[in-house]
Amino acid sequence: MPLIYSKKLTEGGELSIWHSTEETESLLKIPGHVPDFSPVKSEKRKRELITSRILAKSMLNKDVDIIYNVSGKPSLKDSDFKISVSHTGDFVAVLVHPKKEAGIDIEILTERIFKIAHKFVSDEESQIFNTKDLIELYKIWSAKEVVYKIYGRKEVDFKRDLFCSKLEGDKIKIRHKMNNGSKDFILTVAQLKKYNLILVYGFDE
Repeated sequence: MPLIYSKKLTEGGELSIWHSTEETESLLKIPGHVPDFSPVKSEKRKRELITSRILAKSMLNKDVDIIYNVSGKPSLKDSDFKISVSHTGDFVAVLVHPKKEAGIDIEILTERIFKIAHKFVSDEESQIFNTKDLIELYKIWSAKEVVYKIYGRKEVDFKRDLFCSKLEGDKIKIRHKMNNGSKDFILTVAQLKKYNLILVYGFDE
Protein backbone atom coordinates (compact mmCIF):
# COMPACT_ATOMS: atom_id res chain seq x y z
CA MET A 1 0.00 0.00 0.00
CA PRO A 2 1.60 3.34 -1.08
CA LEU A 3 1.13 5.08 2.25
CA ILE A 4 3.28 8.23 2.07
CA TYR A 5 2.38 9.89 5.38
CA SER A 6 0.88 8.68 8.64
CA LYS A 7 0.66 10.35 12.02
CA LYS A 8 -0.84 9.46 15.39
CA LEU A 9 -2.41 12.49 17.05
CA THR A 10 -3.46 13.29 20.60
CA GLU A 11 -6.59 11.80 22.14
CA GLY A 12 -6.88 9.02 19.58
CA GLY A 13 -6.81 11.05 16.38
CA GLU A 14 -4.92 9.80 13.33
CA LEU A 15 -4.27 10.84 9.75
CA SER A 16 -2.96 9.03 6.68
CA ILE A 17 -2.17 9.97 3.08
CA TRP A 18 -2.10 7.49 0.21
CA HIS A 19 -0.61 8.07 -3.25
CA SER A 20 -3.29 6.28 -5.23
CA THR A 21 -1.59 5.08 -8.41
CA GLU A 22 -3.26 1.65 -8.64
CA GLU A 23 -5.99 0.72 -11.08
CA THR A 24 -9.52 0.40 -9.72
CA GLU A 25 -9.52 -3.37 -10.18
CA SER A 26 -6.34 -3.73 -8.14
CA LEU A 27 -7.79 -1.66 -5.30
CA LEU A 28 -10.96 -3.75 -5.26
CA LYS A 29 -8.85 -6.83 -4.48
CA ILE A 30 -7.82 -5.30 -1.14
CA PRO A 31 -10.20 -6.64 1.54
CA GLY A 32 -12.63 -4.09 2.89
CA HIS A 33 -15.94 -2.40 2.23
CA VAL A 34 -16.72 -1.78 -1.44
CA PRO A 35 -18.61 1.50 -1.99
CA ASP A 36 -21.67 1.85 -4.18
CA PHE A 37 -20.39 2.97 -7.57
CA SER A 38 -23.79 3.24 -9.26
CA PRO A 39 -23.77 7.08 -9.49
CA VAL A 40 -20.02 7.33 -10.15
CA LYS A 41 -18.63 7.42 -13.68
CA SER A 42 -15.09 8.73 -13.16
CA GLU A 43 -12.42 6.08 -12.55
CA LYS A 44 -10.46 8.63 -10.53
CA ARG A 45 -13.44 9.21 -8.24
CA LYS A 46 -13.90 5.46 -7.84
CA ARG A 47 -10.26 5.12 -6.75
CA GLU A 48 -10.74 7.96 -4.26
CA LEU A 49 -13.80 6.29 -2.74
CA ILE A 50 -12.09 2.92 -2.39
CA THR A 51 -8.83 4.39 -1.09
CA SER A 52 -10.52 6.52 1.57
CA ARG A 53 -12.33 3.45 2.91
CA ILE A 54 -9.16 1.36 2.94
CA LEU A 55 -7.33 4.09 4.84
CA ALA A 56 -10.16 4.46 7.35
CA LYS A 57 -10.25 0.70 7.84
CA SER A 58 -6.49 0.55 8.47
CA MET A 59 -6.72 3.31 11.09
CA LEU A 60 -9.80 1.96 12.87
CA ASN A 61 -8.93 -1.74 12.46
CA LYS A 62 -12.39 -2.64 11.15
CA ASP A 63 -14.44 -2.44 7.97
CA VAL A 64 -16.13 0.95 7.62
CA ASP A 65 -18.72 2.55 5.38
CA ILE A 66 -18.25 6.26 4.63
CA ILE A 67 -21.49 8.08 3.89
CA TYR A 68 -22.03 11.72 2.84
CA ASN A 69 -24.77 14.17 3.79
CA VAL A 70 -26.43 16.65 1.42
CA SER A 71 -23.61 19.16 1.98
CA GLY A 72 -20.97 16.55 1.13
CA LYS A 73 -19.73 16.11 4.72
CA PRO A 74 -18.58 12.51 5.34
CA SER A 75 -19.37 10.38 8.36
CA LEU A 76 -18.86 6.76 9.36
CA LYS A 77 -21.93 4.57 9.36
CA ASP A 78 -22.45 2.74 12.69
CA SER A 79 -19.43 4.43 14.28
CA ASP A 80 -18.97 7.35 16.69
CA PHE A 81 -15.62 8.25 15.11
CA LYS A 82 -15.50 11.52 13.17
CA ILE A 83 -13.88 11.56 9.73
CA SER A 84 -12.68 14.03 7.11
CA VAL A 85 -11.46 13.20 3.61
CA SER A 86 -9.48 15.21 1.05
CA HIS A 87 -8.29 14.51 -2.51
CA THR A 88 -5.84 16.22 -4.83
CA GLY A 89 -4.40 14.69 -7.97
CA ASP A 90 -3.68 11.04 -7.14
CA PHE A 91 -3.41 11.71 -3.39
CA VAL A 92 -6.05 10.85 -0.80
CA ALA A 93 -5.95 11.99 2.83
CA VAL A 94 -8.11 10.76 5.71
CA LEU A 95 -8.35 12.16 9.23
CA VAL A 96 -10.23 10.43 12.05
CA HIS A 97 -10.95 11.23 15.70
CA PRO A 98 -13.04 9.36 18.30
CA LYS A 99 -14.88 12.48 19.50
CA LYS A 100 -13.99 15.74 17.73
CA GLU A 101 -15.32 16.95 14.39
CA ALA A 102 -12.39 16.76 11.97
CA GLY A 103 -11.20 18.66 8.93
CA ILE A 104 -8.32 17.96 6.55
CA ASP A 105 -7.18 19.44 3.25
CA ILE A 106 -4.32 18.51 0.96
CA GLU A 107 -3.36 20.44 -2.15
CA ILE A 108 -0.81 20.06 -4.91
CA LEU A 109 1.07 23.35 -5.11
CA THR A 110 0.45 25.07 -8.45
CA GLU A 111 0.51 28.71 -9.52
CA ARG A 112 -3.11 28.51 -10.62
CA ILE A 113 -4.10 29.61 -7.13
CA PHE A 114 -2.90 33.15 -7.88
CA LYS A 115 -5.77 33.53 -10.36
CA ILE A 116 -8.45 32.87 -7.72
CA ALA A 117 -6.80 34.48 -4.67
CA HIS A 118 -9.11 37.51 -4.89
CA LYS A 119 -12.08 35.21 -4.25
CA PHE A 120 -10.94 34.00 -0.82
CA VAL A 121 -8.32 36.44 0.55
CA SER A 122 -9.67 39.49 2.39
CA ASP A 123 -7.97 42.90 2.38
CA GLU A 124 -7.02 42.40 6.03
CA GLU A 125 -5.45 39.01 5.30
CA SER A 126 -3.44 40.51 2.47
CA GLN A 127 -1.81 42.79 5.05
CA ILE A 128 -0.79 39.80 7.19
CA PHE A 129 0.21 37.27 4.57
CA ASN A 130 2.47 37.63 1.55
CA THR A 131 -0.09 36.94 -1.15
CA LYS A 132 2.64 36.78 -3.78
CA ASP A 133 4.02 33.69 -2.04
CA LEU A 134 2.59 30.35 -3.20
CA ILE A 135 2.84 28.67 0.21
CA GLU A 136 1.23 31.58 2.03
CA LEU A 137 -1.77 31.51 -0.30
CA TYR A 138 -2.23 27.76 0.10
CA LYS A 139 -2.09 28.10 3.89
CA ILE A 140 -5.02 30.50 3.72
CA TRP A 141 -7.01 28.42 1.23
CA SER A 142 -6.46 25.09 2.98
CA ALA A 143 -7.15 26.51 6.45
CA LYS A 144 -10.47 27.82 5.20
CA GLU A 145 -11.25 24.49 3.54
CA VAL A 146 -10.61 22.70 6.85
CA VAL A 147 -12.97 24.95 8.85
CA TYR A 148 -15.57 24.67 6.09
CA LYS A 149 -15.38 20.89 6.37
CA ILE A 150 -15.60 20.95 10.16
CA TYR A 151 -18.66 23.23 9.99
CA GLY A 152 -20.26 20.91 7.45
CA ARG A 153 -22.66 23.35 5.83
CA LYS A 154 -22.62 25.08 2.46
CA GLU A 155 -23.54 28.62 3.45
CA VAL A 156 -19.99 29.85 4.19
CA ASP A 157 -18.29 32.71 2.33
CA PHE A 158 -14.53 32.09 2.35
CA LYS A 159 -13.67 35.78 2.02
CA ARG A 160 -16.29 37.25 4.36
CA ASP A 161 -16.86 34.58 7.02
CA LEU A 162 -13.39 33.04 7.49
CA PHE A 163 -10.35 35.03 8.65
CA CYS A 164 -6.78 33.70 8.97
CA SER A 165 -3.99 35.09 11.14
CA LYS A 166 -0.41 33.87 11.50
CA LEU A 167 0.96 31.85 14.39
CA GLU A 168 4.43 30.55 15.07
CA GLY A 169 5.82 27.29 13.71
CA ASP A 170 3.41 24.87 12.08
CA LYS A 171 0.19 26.46 13.38
CA ILE A 172 -2.29 28.84 11.80
CA LYS A 173 -5.23 30.52 13.51
CA ILE A 174 -8.55 31.01 11.76
CA ARG A 175 -11.79 32.62 12.93
CA HIS A 176 -15.19 31.58 11.67
CA LYS A 177 -17.61 34.50 11.86
CA MET A 178 -21.25 33.47 12.23
CA ASN A 179 -24.56 35.24 12.87
CA ASN A 180 -24.49 34.26 16.53
CA GLY A 181 -20.84 35.14 17.14
CA SER A 182 -17.53 33.65 16.11
CA LYS A 183 -15.33 30.62 16.77
CA ASP A 184 -11.55 30.25 16.65
CA PHE A 185 -9.61 27.24 15.39
CA ILE A 186 -5.91 26.44 15.72
CA LEU A 187 -4.87 24.29 12.75
CA THR A 188 -1.69 22.40 11.90
CA VAL A 189 0.20 22.98 8.66
CA ALA A 190 2.70 20.60 7.05
CA GLN A 191 4.50 20.73 3.73
CA LEU A 192 5.39 17.46 1.99
CA LYS A 193 8.07 18.81 -0.32
CA LYS A 194 8.86 15.46 -1.90
CA TYR A 195 5.33 15.32 -3.34
CA ASN A 196 4.81 19.08 -3.81
CA LEU A 197 1.92 18.97 -1.32
CA ILE A 198 0.65 21.17 1.48
CA LEU A 199 -1.41 19.65 4.29
CA VAL A 200 -3.63 21.45 6.81
CA TYR A 201 -5.76 19.71 9.43
CA GLY A 202 -7.50 20.30 12.73
CA PHE A 203 -10.49 19.64 14.96
CA ASP A 204 -13.45 21.35 16.56
CA GLU A 205 -12.04 21.95 20.04
